[in-house]
Amino acid sequence: MHESNIHNQRDSHPLNGALSFHAVELGLAAMGKTLTSEHQIAMAQHFSLVQETNKVTNLTSVTDWETASTRHFLDSLSVFLALERINIPNPKVLDIGSGAGFPGIPLKVFCPSTQIDLIESRGRKAAFLEKVIAHLNLRRISVYAGRAESLAHGSLRESYDIVVARAVAPLNVLVELTLPFVRQGGVFIAMKQLNVNDELQQSLTAIERVGGSISIPPIEVDLPNLSPKRSLVIIHKNIPTPIELPRAAGIPQKRPLR
Repeated sequence: MHESNIHNQRDSHPLNGALSFHAVELGLAAMGKTLTSEHQIAMAQHFSLVQETNKVTNLTSVTDWETASTRHFLDSLSVFLALERINIPNPKVLDIGSGAGFPGIPLKVFCPSTQIDLIESRGRKAAFLEKVIAHLNLRRISVYAGRAESLAHGSLRESYDIVVARAVAPLNVLVELTLPFVRQGGVFIAMKQLNVNDELQQSLTAIERVGGSISIPPIEVDLPNLSPKRSLVIIHKNIPTPIELPRAAGIPQKRPLR
């Protein structure tokens, strides 16, 4: 992301001046991160595009900044709590099911030199992501429009150091859709609700079948102004995922691995 381009677009987005970033700033401070004016401008522009596009395409039910600033932006950036536990220099990152750009776009804004790609199965949402990327003048970021079940059998397979997903699908479904993209030695970060232990226990067989394992307990996300509390589940990729996985579109959801 080129700082000069963000500043050049400031005048066309007066929304930024009317937004309070206090909640985001406090949450980031709790993680040892600083919120700059450039970050604020990029967030304001992203949110403005979400509001604009949401009139014709259902991107999110959250349309007010006070809620979106924490539920979307701060929640996305809470992934830093997991990243600080992972010793992977210059990682290549993939966000699966990016939707309105969360968590991928906020992470990209804070890590402009990191390659962060986005997968979105719905065409209109994928087009929206392309629009945001162009508007924020982001570099080293690509959008792949398609289903993870299909894309995982192509050139993206086992090519990412870190894969992250904010989807609401059960963990035993998510691992089949995400671990095939993770290289050996990489990790998948699942953004889940706080009480994830039962779901995790029910997913251990699925995790093993796709080549993963759990080596540390889930990380509790307890940040100022972010409610309810969340968990970050880190799954390490130990061995290649069997070539037959993931199964065809829809099957992981209908018949989760057990």
